Amino acid sequence: MVKRHFRYSASILKTGQLLGALGALMAFMLGSLLLLELPNLSEMNPAQIYRDDRGNVHFELQILAIVSLIGALVAAANRKVKVTLDSETLSIKIPKLTGLGLMGLTTGEHRIPLHTIRKIELTPVTGFRNMAQAIQQSRLSLVTDSKTYLLQPYNFLRVGGPDHRMGLAGAFGKPKARVETMISEAPLVRALSEAAIEAHVTSTPVDRTGPLAKHFNLLKHRGMVVQLSLLAGLGLYALTDYLLLTNYLILGDLPMWPFVSVWLLASAMGIRLGRGAPGAENWGLPPCFASWQ
Repeated sequence: MVKRHFRYSASILKTGQLLGALGALMAFMLGSLLLLELPNLSEMNPAQIYRDDRGNVHFELQILAIVSLIGALVAAANRKVKVTLDSETLSIKIPKLTGLGLMGLTTGEHRIPLHTIRKIELTPVTGFRNMAQAIQQSRLSLVTDSKTYLLQPYNFLRVGGPDHRMGLAGAFGKPKARVETMISEAPLVRALSEAAIEAHVTSTPVDRTGPLAKHFNLLKHRGMVVQLSLLAGLGLYALTDYLLLTNYLILGDLPMWPFVSVWLLASAMGIRLGRGAPGAENWGLPPCFASWQ
């Protein structure tokens, strides 16, 4: 049996369509910036785009640079992911820097004799509203004599083979009827099913996997819906105020007590509205809501 090599892709979209979507997003962001600055475009100093009034680089750009660096490191680690399958062994090499371990997936270097694989379990997820989320949350479990290995079944592409990933239209389709078929026909799953002839292949659809298995639907919590609606309203008001209403500059320092008092009031109201919701949302959303005040 000829060795088959698989590489990992964090995205389930075809490369061309992914780059097109990212390009469109960047064009939208650049267009929005030019639209906001269009009235004063002739008087604008190009340095104002990345420096504040004191000559320092904007804090948001510093955060963006840090996030971009982390993203580049993770992307470099993803390129080092290798899965090799021959007639006797499955070799897995997944650096921990990929962050897949945070999702409960297998990382590190492993060499698995095929005769030790007792079961190949597919867990397609059908509880999401679109195909992209369902595919990303689906799992492939390799149950051996001593350990269970957990992988993403759809994200491995065969080196030298066709790109089996979906397009943008398919990513937003409904997953219930197709997700199980798509992951069972993924290159890595098919190769393992053919090579590990002693393993029993099963497929058990579930509503959720991993940390979201005991999910809480915030849209069914009235208090959380009120807070999210207020956040959306405040954001819309801030955008309208910036674009249409503000025609003056404030001189001097802003008084702090009005902001502090409104922040405390909004936090108290947010905690009251968040009763019955999970702890992270109950205590995390009120400060966010208050900060918009």
